[in-house]
Formats: sequence, structure tokens, C-alpha cells
Amino acid sequence: MVTPYLVPAVAEVAARAGVPLVMGALTPTEIARAEELGAQLVKVFPAAPVGGPAYIRAVRGPMPNTPLWVSGGVRVDDCGDYLRAGADVVGLTNDLFRPELLLAEDWAGLASLCERALTAAGVATSVRPTAPV
Repeated sequence: MVTPYLVPAVAEVAARAGVPLVMGALTPTEIARAEELGAQLVKVFPAAPVGGPAYIRAVRGPMPNTPLWVSGGVRVDDCGDYLRAGADVVGLTNDLFRPELLLAEDWAGLASLCERALTAAGVATSVRPTAPV
């Protein structure tokens, strides 16, 4: 289960059902509370407007072991910066799945953005575009 912010009732349901929980949080207090509520991964949202990688680096000081997923305003070319700052997962929904590319069915353009993200993250690979089935 994924929440955009702290939702204790969802944490209770996830715990009873044995379902992994990703809970949204922003401040160090919220991040700590998400962990207390049982989140296996904390979605730091919105990451970019509050300082981006510098914010994640600052949070990592007192929370070196908390699994963090950054989301919200994260750009394709910033993946590596977030990972080096201490993020465990980088969410790229809006910058990767750009509406104009999806509407135009521009799979090569989407593949190019995927390659840029992987390159920025330090992952060497090649993405081959294929039309959806």
C-alpha cells in the first residue's frame, strides 16, 4: 500500500493484512512517525521543492537507515544526485511519463528519457522501445 502522507488507519490495515507499506512523509518527525507506523519505505514528498538532494542529505544525518523514496518534482537528470544523497528509490512519474510523449505514442522518446535516468543514476544499459501490448 502507498499513501501520499501519514495515514495511521491505512498502516493498521496494511499490518493486519501483511501488506508492505510505503507511507508518505516530509519532515523528519513525519518520517520517523511513518517508520513507527510500520512503513517499510518512506516516500519523501514533495522532495524537490524543499531542497531536493540537499534535503535528503540533511535528513540522512539523523536517519541513516530509514529507507527513503523521493518523489515530487524529481527530474530525470537528477536521479544520481538523489541516490548519492541517500535516497533508496527515485520516483519519476511526471518527468519520465510526459503526457505529450504518451499521447503521441512516442516510445522512442520515452525510452530516451529512461536511458537518461539510468545514466544519471549510474546504471549502464540500453532501453529498447516497444509499443504496448
